[in-house]
Amino acid sequence: MGILTSLLGTNSTSDTFADHRINPANVLAPTDNQALNPRNPGPFGSVRSTPVLNDPRYFNKEEVQALKSLARERKSSSKYTQQAFNALQQIDDADVEVHAAFYQYRQHLAGNEVQKLAANTKYAEALHGLRPRYVSLGAGIDGADYKASFKIQQLKQKMQQQRAA
Repeated sequence: MGILTSLLGTNSTSDTFADHRINPANVLAPTDNQALNPRNPGPFGSVRSTPVLNDPRYFNKEEVQALKSLARERKSSSKYTQQAFNALQQIDDADVEVHAAFYQYRQHLAGNEVQKLAANTKYAEALHGLRPRYVSLGAGIDGADYKASFKIQQLKQKMQQQRAA
């Protein structure tokens, strides 16, 4: 039991000496289960439109035409795919801006919370500083009550003596 607890009869440990450390695992936790990071590099997949040839071979005219057609199609699709990836990057960049703005907002709120708690603390300290004055005022009221009660008792006794006489 602490000194303040024994003197005031209150538990003064609340958050005064609480552990305010931030767990790095929480801060560095991925923003999404699919987020890429050293512990989750994602698959190392690739695109392969045709099988890898392990041995030399001959091609016939139809195969060549089909391969040329596929090559044109893939070349055209490649441009659209690059544009799609660029758009995805822009979307992710916008997400990063929103994420950063959100945590800047939260940082601001946390700073304001500390200021509010500091104001609460200052107010509580001021109230504690007033406690002796309240005790003194209370003692003054108790003293005035005692004096008034004593005078009333004296007057009652005097009146009883006058009636008896």
